[in-house]
Amino acid sequence: MFEGLPVEVRALLKPDGSVIVPPAVVPWLELQLREQLKKARGNPSSPAVALLKAFTVAAERFESAGQSSFSGTTERPAGRIDVSGVEGSFLTSAQAAELTERSERGIRKACERQKLPAQKVGNLWHIAPKDLDNYIYRRVRPMATKKDELVPVTAEDVAQAWTDVENAKTAAAELRTRVVNGDDTITQSDIASQQGVVEWLELVAHRTENQRERYEEAYAIRARKDLKAEILASQVGDSQQLLQSLNSLFAYVRSIETLGAEHDARYKDWGNRLRALGVPELGVVSEDHDGMGMESGGSAILIDSVRLAPVNAPNLLRLIFDVGETGIAMTKDESRLRMAIEIVEPVGKAVA
Repeated sequence: MFEGLPVEVRALLKPDGSVIVPPAVVPWLELQLREQLKKARGNPSSPAVALLKAFTVAAERFESAGQSSFSGTTERPAGRIDVSGVEGSFLTSAQAAELTERSERGIRKACERQKLPAQKVGNLWHIAPKDLDNYIYRRVRPMATKKDELVPVTAEDVAQAWTDVENAKTAAAELRTRVVNGDDTITQSDIASQQGVVEWLELVAHRTENQRERYEEAYAIRARKDLKAEILASQVGDSQQLLQSLNSLFAYVRSIETLGAEHDARYKDWGNRLRALGVPELGVVSEDHDGMGMESGGSAILIDSVRLAPVNAPNLLRLIFDVGETGIAMTKDESRLRMAIEIVEPVGKAVA
């Protein structure tokens, strides 16, 4: 009966002449019909209203047999977008708009919102034909299980779905008002058809809400997994660097303590020996004592043009580090750091 037709087309045709509507196509049909129904306002001569009535009759006819032309098959025939005249493996937003008879602005907006998978190269969007095909004929994709397939369902999507419901209710109320006001062109079937649109859009709105909830749950799961991977990946490097820095800190602190203590011990011994030899503590070198001298209280030893002073390593560390209730940290007081440098820097240097 249907010889010569493509396999995809034959799969949708039943022997009695009826057409199976894949569930994935229903949202697209709904989008196309919605604007037409608004314009028709229930006019039975409108093609959109007539088509909706035909769907209703077909659904009632096949329901008793356990089938429905509106529920259709479980899979959508692939390759509805004809790209035979397009060069390359990707489409631009302009090409996608031309093929689907949609505005280029709408295509770009769908790419920006990640509703239509695409890659931006410069100022152009590159769209795979299969992704465009899925977007057009399956407006709401099922929640993905893989990270890269996660498609966002936004609060704006939910709000728009309920706005569509309200618009359909308004159209239904207008039909009823026209009947009450004496418009005998409106039939019972028209009222039922419009009410069917309302009920369908309510189901779509609830479905969108559920998809929004599943998306948020899936996004949270993905975010937790990503964070866990980030923590596990970085903690090894962080731990190694911290250990290396800590070991370096230990070595530097021990070196300051050791070198400082050795210097101060030698300094104390030298001071005692200078006093025993009668070197005065007048703050100047004495020619009578072979160019040696000491400052008052033994705070420094003077030999020719060299001034030697104790380092006092514990005091040096107190200048560098702050000790508080929460622990020990390097001071942020730059003046204290400069003071520490001024203690060590002149040791053993010639006095100008």
